[in-house]
Amino acid sequence: MPDLFHKPGVVWFWFLNDACETGKLDAFVDAFAESAAAGVVLHARPGGLMPYGGADWFDMIRHIVERCAAKGLAAWLYDEDPYPSGACGGILTHENPNRQARAIYQHIVDPDLQTGELFGFPIGELLWCGAVRESDGGQGSAIADGDVLDFTARVGTVRREWMVFEDANSSHYYPCIPAYDCIRSDTFTPEFALKIPELPAGYVLHAYVARPCGKGAVYGDQLPDLLNPELAQEFIRRTHDRYYESVGQWFGNTIPAIFTDEPKYFGSTPWTAGIAEDFAATYGYDLLPRLWHLYSPRLDPELMKTRLDYREWCGHRFREVWLKPVSDWCHDHGIALTGHISPEDDPPQQAVSVSNLFSCFPYFTIPGIDLIVPAVGDRHHALLNIGVVSATSSAQQNNRPGVMSETLACSGLDSNVEIAALVLRWQLVMGVTTHVIHGAFNSVEGERLYDAPPDWGPQSDHWPGMVELGRELADLQSAIRDAAQIAPVAILWPIRSYAALSVDALEVGDGWRDQLVELLRRCLDQQSGVHFIDEADLSRSTIADGHIKLGRAIYSHILVPDCLILAASTIQALREAAIAGVSVVGTGTGPAWIQTETGIGSAGELPWKRVGLDDVMPQLPRLVIVDGDTTDIRCTAWERNGEITRLLININDKKRDTVVDGKTIKLPRGKVVVL
Repeated sequence: MPDLFHKPGVVWFWFLNDACETGKLDAFVDAFAESAAAGVVLHARPGGLMPYGGADWFDMIRHIVERCAAKGLAAWLYDEDPYPSGACGGILTHENPNRQARAIYQHIVDPDLQTGELFGFPIGELLWCGAVRESDGGQGSAIADGDVLDFTARVGTVRREWMVFEDANSSHYYPCIPAYDCIRSDTFTPEFALKIPELPAGYVLHAYVARPCGKGAVYGDQLPDLLNPELAQEFIRRTHDRYYESVGQWFGNTIPAIFTDEPKYFGSTPWTAGIAEDFAATYGYDLLPRLWHLYSPRLDPELMKTRLDYREWCGHRFREVWLKPVSDWCHDHGIALTGHISPEDDPPQQAVSVSNLFSCFPYFTIPGIDLIVPAVGDRHHALLNIGVVSATSSAQQNNRPGVMSETLACSGLDSNVEIAALVLRWQLVMGVTTHVIHGAFNSVEGERLYDAPPDWGPQSDHWPGMVELGRELADLQSAIRDAAQIAPVAILWPIRSYAALSVDALEVGDGWRDQLVELLRRCLDQQSGVHFIDEADLSRSTIADGHIKLGRAIYSHILVPDCLILAASTIQALREAAIAGVSVVGTGTGPAWIQTETGIGSAGELPWKRVGLDDVMPQLPRLVIVDGDTTDIRCTAWERNGEITRLLININDKKRDTVVDGKTIKLPRGKVVVL
């Protein structure tokens, strides 16, 4: 399969969201083909009246693909109805509750509110119940085995919620005789309960229960458990295999790719069958009496180790039992795997959803992101830089031809082509080579109009402008597709620090994220070519002659942001880099801790100096020298066959006239300038 799996231009999310009459489908295919679209994604969507997954659905897909083949239009498959991927439109989770995503829920006795002799808590799969004593010794004090008392075996069920039926009578039992009034009462809702024992001073009762966590999901409140090995195999059988049976003759030509949308595990503390046994076999200790470590705010080494091991286990399990089988299937059948795994832009959320996106990106033909607001990574929305820089970094480090972005969803009914152009051009300058437009609606009838609007497709007033914009992007994409980005600065990706935090701390967020966002923004604002580098990727890089080399990426500067903990191997690699002449600089506090193969210890003296942002910025190489205020002026540089192309864009609120490398140029807002 060629690396570049689609021609230049934009790809369209085509929402098959109504009865999908043949005449309308053909008209859409013709419109896409005439627009010189790079392809369409055949997207099952809310409002669809063609039953998903049935024979009629696959017959419709076959008809569309045949039409696309005749018109020279690429047709990407979409693996779900609608998203997140993994449930086959909800079939898998509804037919087998064991496939539902579950999470761990914590319940604690509050001595000030406790009444009676029972500790009651909602029912589910009981994982562990007991008493926990957290030391008063402050940060870093030891946790001993005696700090938990196990009462799991003493837990049973009670029913304490009464319902009175004042109008009850005997007809319920004897329908053919005169009724006799009989007031009744009963209890119906079981709950777990434990008779509260006498506890030593300082101990508090805890209980941990696994329950479904899909409330509010698009599958009737039942999300798929992507940590369940059986689910992935059944998912592939119900979707990928059936698509191959129906349209496999077009794989690798008219059908170059399949799109997976937001697969991940769910709940801040996911649970799946077999985790306790596999965790113990992997890490050598029992997770169950340590579940409270996931919630405790303490930064004790033993507690942090449990959290790090747990997050690592979840991320590894997700990749091995879901992402890898899907990726392998696509590779074996000669098509690209595209799509994205969210959240891309927020490290705390990422730590609890996939563990680390940098470990997931390599499974895709090109790494992908999602941008669902009409905004760019300017000073007002600096967090948005995290996702696109992460994906571009991975693409360069893993020799991928580019980056995919699903984009322009949730832009609102008042959005327009000018706003879309700013977003798409900014993404291109930042490294996005494949723009997937969200979306082209088969219908906007009724409530369909409000499904993450607007409609950018052939039936909308935006269509002529979007077609013109697609042609413009096609011309610009050639500068960056399969090119080497010149980015001499790498920011160490601090995801390990978030994995070491408690659930509550992750939900609240932390100043580390703000510092990371600001560090990246400052680098971009002064037109420094910048990437992220993950700890695991640093360990496989080559360090020599003042540079770190990884794939197409070459770094002369490494910035270590605010962080709590790093791997000991990472610190050693940075020490070796500094000795080899790489500039290694700490831009914040930490790490205070290091993680080794056996545990967590104090970091001690670090092999780099700490420098404030104002002092470190002048030390960094710049791609261009822009005079005056450089806020929200972005520049990237790309090399192919010895030729370097620099792309500039002004995403500031105002146009700029400036001097770049001694030449006066105009930088109108939202236009790409090629140097």
